[in-house]
Order: sequence, then C-alpha cells, then structure tokens
Amino acid sequence: MNLMTRSPIVFTTRVLGGSTGVSQAGLDIALALSQRASVLRVRAWVPTHLPRELDGRAFGPCEWLPMSPWTVAQALRHGEAPPRALLTHTALFERGVRGRLSAGLLPLAAAPTAKLEIVNGLGAHRLFAAAWPARKARPSDLVSALVVHESPRHFDSAPRRMDLAQALQALRSYDYRVFVSERGQKEWEQLGNLDAARSTYIPNCVQEKRVLTVLSSSRTELRKRFGYGAGDVHALCVGRVSTRKGQDFVLASLRAMPPGAPPVCLDFLGDCRSDWARALIAGLRGSGLASQVRFLGNVNDVYERMYAADALLVGSRAEAFPLVVVEAMALGMCVVAPDIDGLREQIVDEETGLLFGAESVAEFAGCLSRVARDARLRERLGVAGRARYLERFTRDRQWARWNSALQWMGYEG
Repeated sequence: MNLMTRSPIVFTTRVLGGSTGVSQAGLDIALALSQRASVLRVRAWVPTHLPRELDGRAFGPCEWLPMSPWTVAQALRHGEAPPRALLTHTALFERGVRGRLSAGLLPLAAAPTAKLEIVNGLGAHRLFAAAWPARKARPSDLVSALVVHESPRHFDSAPRRMDLAQALQALRSYDYRVFVSERGQKEWEQLGNLDAARSTYIPNCVQEKRVLTVLSSSRTELRKRFGYGAGDVHALCVGRVSTRKGQDFVLASLRAMPPGAPPVCLDFLGDCRSDWARALIAGLRGSGLASQVRFLGNVNDVYERMYAADALLVGSRAEAFPLVVVEAMALGMCVVAPDIDGLREQIVDEETGLLFGAESVAEFAGCLSRVARDARLRERLGVAGRARYLERFTRDRQWARWNSALQWMGYEG
C-alpha cells in the first residue's frame, strides 16, 4: 500500500478565495485536493469559510490548520507580512454563499499525520518555510509541491518579498513543482537547472457555473446597469492597480490611438489604494482622458461587467497565466494583451484575441483602434476564445490533471 493512501493533505496559501487571481485559483485547487484527501488541512493567514460547493461539486472534508506562534513569528521575521484583510478583519470569501467547516473531524493532536503538502504560489512559500524552518526539520516522509503562479519577470520591477535568486532557491527546495504555464515551466527549468521530471503543468480554470448564469443574462440590460452607452465602445482592465499590471501602459496606449478612431470608455477594476495607484489617478485629473476613464476599485460583479463590456485590455509586464484572461475567454469576451509569458498559451493571435509586442504603445494602440472600429472582429474573437476555453481549460480538464498529478507525486486517494 502506498504510504500516502487516504492520508491528509495540507494546502498552504496566503489567502483562499480572495480578490487576487492566485487566491481565487487556490479555491479551485482546494476543491480538487479535497476530493482525494481523507482531510484537507488549510494553512492560511486568514481562515475564511469555504463555500459548500463550487461548480456543483461539494468540497470534501476540510479543516483549518492553525499557525503556531512560532510559525507566525518566523514568517514575520522573514518579511512575510499578513494580508491587509487580516489586519482589517475583513471576510474574504462569502459571495452570498453560506460557508462552513466540516464537522466531526478528529482533533489535530489525534489526527493522522499529513504525507503531502501543496503550497499555493511563491507568495505562500514563506508560510511553508516558517512551518518547517529547515528541510531536515520536516518529517522524513513529507512530500512537498509548489504551485508556481509566477513568471521570472514578476521579480524584475516592483519590490517583492523575494528576489529572483531567492525564488529559484525556493523552487529547488520542493520535491515537485506544478506550473500554471507551460512557457513559464520551460523558462524556470532553464533558469534554475530544475529537473523536468519533477515538474508538471496544470493551468487555471474559472467558476463555470457562475459564467453560465451570466451568459444567460441580458447583455443589453447589464450595459444599462453599468452605464455603458448603447453606441459606446467600453473596455475593462481588471487587476490590482500596480506597476506589474501596467495600467499606466494601458492609459498611454489609449492616448496614442490614431486620429479618427472611435473613443473608448475604460473602467479599471481592482484595488487602487496604493500610493502608485493614487498618483496614477491624480495624473488623470484635468487630462483629455478624464471623461473616458473610471477607477472603480474592487467590485463583486466582475463577471457581469466583463460580459457587458466590449473588450478586456491587458497591459501587464509579467503574467504567468492570468486568471482574468481565461475568465474573459469563458465569457466570450474579446481580449487585447501583450505577447509575454503564458498569454500566448491562452490567446491565438488574430484568432481568439490580439497580441502586441511587450510594452509597445504603438502596437497596443493599433490593436485597440481595430477592436474599437470593428464590432464583427470583437464578436469573432470572443466566440473563438470561448471555444478555446472549452477545448483546453475547463474544470473537468483541471480536475483530471490534478488527479494525475497526485498519483505522480505518490498520493493515491
């Protein structure tokens, strides 16, 4: 019998089901893991409730794994700051669904020991490292795996909790690595001289039940609700307003649109409370774009706004496999994005979206002008994008990939 058969699995993540793509993807991973484990133990800064189900699939037995004072102290010592939500006591994942924790579980002291720990992204690595401060301190039979949501370019610009050298060291410290991007997988393996036999690929999926609900809505009524004029071209840029997400680049491209192109109204959705975001917003006041652009912060109806809008604009300087792009694909939305990292895995240029050279304002503005002028182009790209999602990135496919990955790691539930 395999030593990991039906043993608990630990899932370590900074936040589960929050507003970021990594924390939302973590919910999908938790669902898949909970189907195989005797118990899924979740270690996170914020022990928020899990929903009862996701896309019609009920979560298996789950429990929160409290972080010891030692683990918290070690995490803080190594620069791992708790998320803002913990400091403000804000619930991160409710969405109108009554949460619950599984009942009737053994006390942790009496529960069987976990044989497998899955860590959700390099952002959660320090929590894992704080729990096991030295590799020799880990149980000898504990198998570890890191889900890599980052590309090497994540470490090029804005200050992060680790640099590229530290990221490579972290990747090497795991028994297995799960990459959300094939392109990123190859690049990390080359940079770090990593054993390809210890790596696999599992891309992100979306909340498909919610997508179907939105697709059954009246797009005309949604446009009225969000103030999208009947004849206007309305675009969205979704993500935390930050240097890496490149909202400044999106605005520069909007300014550079050729004369005579239809005006594009643009909403930015995502946290805009940083100093960098405030400076960007302040710079718009009194400019020619002020009447076309809105910064709406975090909203609870992102899918509805995406379905109602005409295009998703991505200006990022680094993206392994952005969740918002597969969400747009599933919703049949036209996407304009840079040809960086894993975006080419998601978008086939001129077939399911438009790609432009990294940080080329002229190319971005040209693509934006094309989709603004041509409603048929937007529709064709959106329809093809949804077909590509259904062919490659569905939850069923993610489910099968995780089942195969767990067997590959030696876990047989």
